[in-house]
Amino acid sequence: AADDARRREAVARSLDRAAITTVLLQRQGEPAASLLPQWMSGYAFLFPTAPDLARARQLRAELSSALALTLAYDSADPLGQAIAERIALNARDAGLTVRPFGEWMAARPGNADLRLVHVRLGSPDAESSLAEAAAALDLPAPARVAGLADPEQLYDSERALLQDFRVVPLFHLPEACALSPRVHDWKEGPAGGWRLQDVWVEGAP
Repeated sequence: AADDARRREAVARSLDRAAITTVLLQRQGEPAASLLPQWMSGYAFLFPTAPDLARARQLRAELSSALALTLAYDSADPLGQAIAERIALNARDAGLTVRPFGEWMAARPGNADLRLVHVRLGSPDAESSLAEAAAALDLPAPARVAGLADPEQLYDSERALLQDFRVVPLFHLPEACALSPRVHDWKEGPAGGWRLQDVWVEGAP
C-alpha cells in the first residue's frame, strides 16, 4: 500500500509533530522534518513540520482505493506505541487508515507498510551524519559535498533523499543519562560522546 507516493505524502502531510512533542514527549525534543538538526546543518527550518491537512486530503482524494497501511513499532517501546497510535489518529483526519502493531524490531521481518524507527546521529559533522542516517534507513548514499560541507549543497543532498517520502522524519530527541553527585567534570557535546578523560569521581565518605 505504501508503494504509491501520494499515499506516503498524504500520511506525512497529516502529521501533527508539535502536538506529539508536547503531549507524548513532554516537550523533550524538537519536531523535525529533516534528518539533520538545525544546530548541525543550519537549514532544518526549511523543511516544514506543520501539518497540511488540506493537501493530505487532496492526495487521498486522488487515490483510487482506500487501502489500509500497517505501521510497525518496537513492541518493547511503550512510547513508540503511543506515537504510532497518534500517527494513526492524524492519518484518519486525512481520510487514511493506518493500523499500528508491535513487533520485535531486531528481526525486521519487513511485513509492514510503514515502520517507526530510531536513528542515532553519531557525529557532529553534518555530511558524515547524513551519510550514516541514509545508510541506517536503507536510502541511497547522499551526494558528496565539495569543500567544507557547503550548506546549500548539503541541503540539496538531504532534500533529494526525502523528496519521495519513503523516509519521513518526526523528531530530534536528546539523549539523557543520570550521574551520581560524586561524578565531577562530566560533559557531553551536542552529538553525544563522553569525555571520560576529564571526569573524576569523588571518594566515598
